[in-house]
Amino acid sequence: GGDLRRGAIALPAGAQVDARAIGLAAALGATRLTVHRRPLVAILPTGDEVVPLGARRRPGQIVESNAHAVAAAVREAGAVPRVLPIARDDLRALARALAATGRADVLVTTGGVSVGEHDLLREALVRAGGEIDLWRVAMRPGKPFLFGRLGRTLLFGLPGSPASALVGFELLVRPALRALAGLAGGGRVRLRARLGAAQEKPAELALFLRGAIERRDGAAWFAPLRSQASGDPASAAAIGALAELPAGRRRLRRGEAVECLLLRPPADG
Repeated sequence: GGDLRRGAIALPAGAQVDARAIGLAAALGATRLTVHRRPLVAILPTGDEVVPLGARRRPGQIVESNAHAVAAAVREAGAVPRVLPIARDDLRALARALAATGRADVLVTTGGVSVGEHDLLREALVRAGGEIDLWRVAMRPGKPFLFGRLGRTLLFGLPGSPASALVGFELLVRPALRALAGLAGGGRVRLRARLGAAQEKPAELALFLRGAIERRDGAAWFAPLRSQASGDPASAAAIGALAELPAGRRRLRRGEAVECLLLRPPADG
């Protein structure tokens, strides 16, 4: 056996250690590889209206699903998730919950980042001794977004709506987790596809349409989902790709080429 660092560079810095890399290392007789540690990600769901999975619901309450979805997305990004108990819409309780996240490299929260009466995350972060670097992004879904720091922990505050939380994670959190793990970019395939239906949008926002890529007569088409409601869990589950309709445009025609982020393999037509 040996150490791969002693010979020619077969696996450069930043290479992902997957099955092919392991096979090459073994073929070269390497018994050790120097790798980045997987980031530890604490996930803090918030809100009086949500209850844990399996708990009895009162009128007006819903099952908390964002933390489970985000935990799966964290694993898919190559990090290690740790789901925390739900933090209620109380400033002191939320500040305590933020301060008690331990030694996590990253803290991802869901809910509490908009401008409503119960959106307390910004104030709670400051009360817990943290700093706010960014609040709100000119995109839809996912405009209510917070980035800050709590000691050495990076905080990403995602909206509470299921589709908004997942889109925000995909665009803003996943690349950061990969960077902490020593990987470049978001790790997703990007491609140009034709827009399957004409769209109108606010000119000041980038709109990320949810849908799927379909192959038709040798060309890639983006088929938008019928429901683009940010609070629709079924719509969130059906995302196969995101099409970026850029800021500065109000109307886009059917057949226009748009930049797409592929989350699942395209369907063959």
